[in-house]
Amino acid sequence: MGAPEVTPLDEPVDCRLALDVLPVEDPAAGVEALRWQLLGDGSADIASVMRTPDGAVVTPSTDADEPAAIVGVAIARIDAAGFAPPEWALAAAVHWSFDDLCAGITVVLGEMGSPGGVQSVGVDEDARLRVGIEAGASVPASIVDLETAHPGMLRIVEETGVDVAP
Repeated sequence: MGAPEVTPLDEPVDCRLALDVLPVEDPAAGVEALRWQLLGDGSADIASVMRTPDGAVVTPSTDADEPAAIVGVAIARIDAAGFAPPEWALAAAVHWSFDDLCAGITVVLGEMGSPGGVQSVGVDEDARLRVGIEAGASVPASIVDLETAHPGMLRIVEETGVDVAP
């Protein structure tokens, strides 16, 4: 089989690739299939789908109507496609969506490489965007604006640049 096809989203940076939200070819890849079904075309209803030892945790947006039903439809599609549906649980809803996280990643990546400032970006298990800022640097205005637009979405951490393991 060839590499999975990914239709780009209308964004400068396709955050799906950065977050490993890709089409799947392996019928045993239940969590990845769920991530693709719920986030593959972007999502205003779901913030994240994270792997757990038992399956997946789906974090809905507070804007989602009946998030369990949304996941149920995705699980039915996975099953109909011959994939093994994963066990899943619904986390508490957050005030942002995967689309908001993607837009945030674009902003953060735009700040990376500037002197001082942003050193890293990722999405934590609780569907918050983790932004690593160089120790002693001030938080860039665009990151402050992002947090103002989506209160609670960011987890800003100071990165010391000190190796903690060989």
